[in-house]
Amino acid sequence: MLQKGKYFSEDKMPFHRILSLAPLLHHLEKKLKEYPETDLVTYRKFMAEVREIPALWQPIYDLSLLETHKERIKIIINSLFPVVDLDYEARAAVFPLQFKALFSSPGMNKILDIDSLYRQVGQILPEDIFYQKVVYAYIQILQKIYGAAFTAMEPIVITLPEPETQLERHYQVNLDMSFMEIRHRKGWPDLHPETIQHLRDNVFDLQLLFEALPPQEIEFVGFALMHLFDITDQKAFSDLKDILLEREVLHNLELYERLQQKIRAIFHRPDLRVGISLYDYRQNAITSSDFALWHSMLHQNGAVFSCSEFKGCIYDQALHKLHPIVIPDLLKLPHPTEVEKALIAQGVRSLLIVSLVYDEKILGVLEICAPEPNVMDYFAIERLENIVPLFSLAVHRGLEDMENRIEAIIQKEFTAIHPTVAWKFREVAAKLKTLREKGQDTETEPIVFEEVYPLFGQSDVRGSSTLRNESIQADLIHQLSLINHIIRTAQSQRYLPILEELDFRVHQHITEIEKGLNAGDEINVLEFIKKEVEPLFNLLQASGTATRTAIQEYWEAVDGELGFVYQKRKAFEQSLTRLNEAISTFLDKKEAEAQAMFPHYFEKYKTDGVEHNIYIGNSLVQAQNFELIYLKNLRLWQLQTMAEIARLSEKLKADLEVPLDATHLILVHSAPLAIRFRQEEKQFDVDGAYNIRYEIVKSELIKPISKARRNG
Repeated sequence: MLQKGKYFSEDKMPFHRILSLAPLLHHLEKKLKEYPETDLVTYRKFMAEVREIPALWQPIYDLSLLETHKERIKIIINSLFPVVDLDYEARAAVFPLQFKALFSSPGMNKILDIDSLYRQVGQILPEDIFYQKVVYAYIQILQKIYGAAFTAMEPIVITLPEPETQLERHYQVNLDMSFMEIRHRKGWPDLHPETIQHLRDNVFDLQLLFEALPPQEIEFVGFALMHLFDITDQKAFSDLKDILLEREVLHNLELYERLQQKIRAIFHRPDLRVGISLYDYRQNAITSSDFALWHSMLHQNGAVFSCSEFKGCIYDQALHKLHPIVIPDLLKLPHPTEVEKALIAQGVRSLLIVSLVYDEKILGVLEICAPEPNVMDYFAIERLENIVPLFSLAVHRGLEDMENRIEAIIQKEFTAIHPTVAWKFREVAAKLKTLREKGQDTETEPIVFEEVYPLFGQSDVRGSSTLRNESIQADLIHQLSLINHIIRTAQSQRYLPILEELDFRVHQHITEIEKGLNAGDEINVLEFIKKEVEPLFNLLQASGTATRTAIQEYWEAVDGELGFVYQKRKAFEQSLTRLNEAISTFLDKKEAEAQAMFPHYFEKYKTDGVEHNIYIGNSLVQAQNFELIYLKNLRLWQLQTMAEIARLSEKLKADLEVPLDATHLILVHSAPLAIRFRQEEKQFDVDGAYNIRYEIVKSELIKPISKARRNG
């Protein structure tokens, strides 16, 4: 395959490109014959004059002819465009396979100087555009000459700054080659249908195309029409959704600035500010956050409001009424609170506040404000309606990340210490403090407990990974089946060829998912649904009542927050959580009883089940004497507790939406060992090569359970 960078530049375009008005002139002559002689008298006189100028009917190699016959050519080209739209529509006539203007409307000139396209559109490399033009040319050849059918190509989209605001505007470039003749200097070769299909399937392999249809023998004669469509809103919304799905969007300044720029582009206002204020359930008020990147309008310059000051303000109203609040002009509020006064002091005049809710929990509010009055209105709410859930998801993720970061700081600086061994940490810390006060630079003394007996237990769910995958499969198949029903219903009411292709792809996805779920399948299917299926629903609504009903049933099945069917998976996850919570709560209760028998170290972990480690021994306690009877007692307690957990999980099974089978394990290790506190991991681990055998044995025992978890 040819390399773009090596081959393509404007002066190396492989085809012969010949400017000619003849295709259009012949078209106009044909159209005039369709009307009575008494109609279009003025235009007939004009065309009679044009007939007397042979140069306009021939290929134009001498470009000075364009200047000589400038006015006539303008009239000829203008016949293709609605004159009333030329000031607003970005239209042009361009040389064959070139971004060189033959004619450019005032609307186009406001946006783009076509002759300097590559300089103005810096984000698209010239070789990329040339490559697309050559591919496009071969598609035209295969379509017009050999009858090959193509789906739509990925359109060229260019981004330009708006002159007045410098905000980005996005335009889709559409080319029309109706007045372009494609000729072969030696006559078009006959190609076998299989060859045509092979070229169609490999249309991006230019080496293959060059060999089958050498470009030096091909001429493009005429001119093309160019039309720029403003797709800024669609592009901004699409980009905004992608940005909001980035996990770091609310903690990353660069991502946040991009988000704010997209909001500005949607509203065509370069001075808009976007912020998010968080809701504190404990105070029942908007709270400040240590993360400055939330850009809350309420807490600029470190401002903090008491609960009494917050009560009754516009934020309070938005949170309690759970519907958007629009303030066209803050200065016209009859009774502004301290909150509104603070906003006015910041230069805020117009404001939109939208409550952010996730999983029926209020997270905070989205703020969009302007320094001028009457910028925000209720139409602004409609524009943001579809992306507010994504803001809620972004805040939910941001809060999760914030909690994780706070927890990480706590774990680093203030490790949660089990009460049984807290005395040892205080003892070591006291020694360290004394040494540092004496000016001695010393490392922390190792914290090791010798001669302790380990106990390990685990309750896990058999086949949890398989069940999770099956629930995902079921939800995806259900969603695709609903889509399939919509398509079939629409086909019965309205013939659209694209629906047949879409129906085939949906059925293909269902077949693949029924075989099994592979890595990336879920993401690919959901992306297909979001980008290619759901956007068609508005169009299909017009097919009839049955189709509208099918679409309504689809949206009722789709989770409003997540945007996909979340029924079987939700049932599984809720069942798993309920089982684990029941086991964990019961274990905590029983463990408190065990601590009263004799103090010991206890830790618990949740995965797809619940596992626990226990260490007991004389070195773990102060002012108490350990006897082996306590070890035997604890082992008996563990056995009884695990038996009760087994009974509990079996009893709970009948109440779970998805019945889950729990498996239970106890490891009995008779020999004592040493455990060491690992400063880096902030946890205890067995110490010494000899004692490591305990962890190896435990690992070997857990492996079959992990396999069962996967396979069921």
